[in-house]
Amino acid sequence: MKGSKDQEGTRTQRPARMVGLGIVIGLVFAVVYSVVASVIFLVAGDQPEELLAVVASYFGGGVVAGAIIGWLRPYSRTHVGSIVVGIIGAFPVFLGFAVADEGLPLNLGDLATVAAVAVTLGGILGHKFLYKEV
Repeated sequence: MKGSKDQEGTRTQRPARMVGLGIVIGLVFAVVYSVVASVIFLVAGDQPEELLAVVASYFGGGVVAGAIIGWLRPYSRTHVGSIVVGIIGAFPVFLGFAVADEGLPLNLGDLATVAAVAVTLGGILGHKFLYKEV
């Protein structure tokens, strides 16, 4: 991987490259989840407009979360940092889910639920996928 060496001799990534990589990974997740959602919607016979909202939330959340996580990746070198990055990255994903489900404007209860889920799942996933230097 391209990058430069810092004072300790460890490889560091360029921020723009990490943001781009995060966006690509977010798009891959969006495609996979959109395929799964499409199959579920076809089997359940739900309205196509609902599927469109769900797919849009997957792509919007995936791109935004991927960019945020890529940008904040240098801060995920510690357990606390990786948990915080996971929480921040999870927020736009679950916000997109809430908008797809409830529509706009969201009420305070919806935002509290988004925050609670982002803290819980984002924190767990951030800790699980602690950034390890290669």
